[in-house]
Amino acid sequence: MATRVAVIDDDPLYMEFVASLFTNEGSLHAVKTSTSDELMALLKVDPSIECVVLDYDLGIDTGLALGKAIKDGFEDPPPIIMLTGQGSERTAVKAFRIGFSDYVSKRNLDRSELIRAIQGAIARRKEDRLRLAETDKLRSNARFDSLTGLHSASYVEARLSDLRFRHAQDGFTLIMVRPKLLPKIRSDLGYVIADKLLRNFASLLKEATAESALCGHLGADQFVIVFEGRTDPDFVASACKRIYESVRLSEEHNRMQIEIEPAIGAATFPADGDSADAVTKAAAKVLEQAEQLGLPYGFTLDELPEGELSPIVAETMSMRQLEEMRKEARKRVLKRGKIIIEGLNSVIDCSVRNVSESGAHLRIESYFQVPDRFKFQIVGVGAPREVEKRWQVGADLGVEYRE
Repeated sequence: MATRVAVIDDDPLYMEFVASLFTNEGSLHAVKTSTSDELMALLKVDPSIECVVLDYDLGIDTGLALGKAIKDGFEDPPPIIMLTGQGSERTAVKAFRIGFSDYVSKRNLDRSELIRAIQGAIARRKEDRLRLAETDKLRSNARFDSLTGLHSASYVEARLSDLRFRHAQDGFTLIMVRPKLLPKIRSDLGYVIADKLLRNFASLLKEATAESALCGHLGADQFVIVFEGRTDPDFVASACKRIYESVRLSEEHNRMQIEIEPAIGAATFPADGDSADAVTKAAAKVLEQAEQLGLPYGFTLDELPEGELSPIVAETMSMRQLEEMRKEARKRVLKRGKIIIEGLNSVIDCSVRNVSESGAHLRIESYFQVPDRFKFQIVGVGAPREVEKRWQVGADLGVEYRE
């Protein structure tokens, strides 16, 4: 089967010429694209693309800018070969600094030179992948995670297995932490920015963790904090609250203010599971439940008699049971809404998650800190109403009608 190579050029005739070179060679197949957006969309859905050949001059875009977007936007981007009629040494240097694999002049284009450049780039990528696999294998046995600097997943798993036996009587607490909105940021802004935010989030998490606790990165966007011999509700509630209040990331990238808060769920051994894996899954489930309810954190205390709860636990329990304790039942809805900020002459689209006579639960799609007071309107249902923001967690916020 021929190797699939994406080709983009703003000159359709020249793109057809390059595609014909591949056809004559036999082992390469050109996948033709005419715009930057079309190429980026192709790379997102077609992992079989093994190389990209792009023109330096793409009209309103430049090949350098598109190449950088590819490098930043994908975890394992295909190698990029740049074609240019300018032949500038300065352009070549810029291309290699960005991470282009090779550079071929369009003037008197030599078919064999272009084919060798593509095949060489693909071969180097395969070699790099093999080296990376070997490096990952060595890292899996290491104590610390290279991306975040926290304990590695393999080390955490080994420690949890050991804790199960050493603390069979007094148990341990596992708190799972996940940075909200990071998957969407990774999709919208690319892996480079997302990885930087993940590292900074991990640093804040480490600072908020007691020295005696085990703090590790389980991979992807999941972190765990483990406290040995501590399972009492007051301690768990206090630890969750401290993490929620301390681990808040606010940074500016590309003139965009990004705010990331933690999603938190806690579980204990042996109450929530008889193995480390079971406790980890229990914490993940509680975290997801807390997110669904729009709560800052959650943990399993359902079996505790209400009369025996201390003030800090009672406060947390009331937050966990907020859905049942509201003064008025809210109806689940999925309608479109508009947030109207008059001072900024701005209108923000949102979805309405649920609504009652006194307020609503909204979700916005962009990274925006909504002001304390604004007008809100459900599309197609009445006029805008004055509301006051009661809480905001990431893209979710709760509002109360002022009228």
